[in-house]
Amino acid sequence: MSDRNLMKNIEVNFGELSQALVQLGYKILDEGENVRFVHKKSGSRVLIKKREPSKNIWHPIFVATSNELVLFGILEDQADLAKLIEKNRLATAQKAAA
Repeated sequence: MSDRNLMKNIEVNFGELSQALVQLGYKILDEGENVRFVHKKSGSRVLIKKREPSKNIWHPIFVATSNELVLFGILEDQADLAKLIEKNRLATAQKAAA
């Protein structure tokens, strides 16, 4: 799947996004109804309404988060966040199959 199609078609849940952001060096701050992800080195901050880990993130929020990571130099390309999530999904599936 091309990077453009991946970004256009991927559905990401809160747990997957949280895991990926932590892998990229973000710390999680629980703020009641919201969760703030803080990347101390770059100064990036991502605020997302708290959800159950299995609940999907609204796609425009995911795209905006991907763009934030590029703007702050954490990732090189907008699709890199989606690729990381896909990689994590594959690793989870492989562990489950073993």
